[in-house]
This record gives sequence, C-alpha cells and structure tokens, in this order.
Amino acid sequence: MTIVILALAALFSAWISPVFELPSVKAASNYLIPALFGSLTLGLFGNTSAGKKVVKGGVKGVIPVIIIVTVLALIVRITSGGSLFGMIGFLILFMLPIAIIFSRIMWKKGIIQVVDNDDAVSSPIEEDILEK
Repeated sequence: MTIVILALAALFSAWISPVFELPSVKAASNYLIPALFGSLTLGLFGNTSAGKKVVKGGVKGVIPVIIIVTVLALIVRITSGGSLFGMIGFLILFMLPIAIIFSRIMWKKGIIQVVDNDDAVSSPIEEDILEK
C-alpha cells in the first residue's frame, strides 16, 4: 500500500510543483525519497520476531540492485565524469521492480525462504479460532 501511495504522489507531483519550489520545502524534499525508501527496507536488516512468518536471507534480494547501481555509477563516472546523485529518486523508482523481480526469482529457487516463526505469540482469540 505504501508503494501505491508513493506512486500516486509521484504522478500528482506535477500539479503541486510550485509548492516544491519553496526554499523550506526544497530542503526537506532532498531527503524525503531516500528516507521513505530507507524506512521500507529497514525491515530487511532488522532482526525481529514479530509476525507469524520470518524471511530468511531477505538481504540477498538487495545484492542484484547493489550490483546494478554500482555498474551504472561506474559507467556514468567513466563516460561523463559525473555522478548519479542528481538522479537518485529516479534510480530508486527504477530499482524497485528489479529488486522485486530478483527477490521473487531467488524465492522460487529457495535462496530466500519464508518460514513459520516459532517464537510468534498468538492472541487468545486466534487460539480459539485455530482450535475450532
């Protein structure tokens, strides 16, 4: 759902672009997209026992993205002497589907696994439903 909201915000940003030209909003928007996507990926690196399922090896899904971004950065640096910092928002949006596709491929091959969480605590209501 968060990705849908971000996609809609990107689509409608053209109509509210004058607001983004304000100096205070301009400074904040430089950090907005990396912060949002950083918070989305925080779950990959966190060691949490919340929920009934646990993703084993989920960080491995990021490896293809890191490789592609590194190769792109090197190509841009070698050919033009520039960097990718001006295109970070577009790069993140472009890399999301790639990360999802590669993660799905790795999941189907068994490299990334979704397993039951043995430490998950169920509520009494869930236990009553399961018993019936």
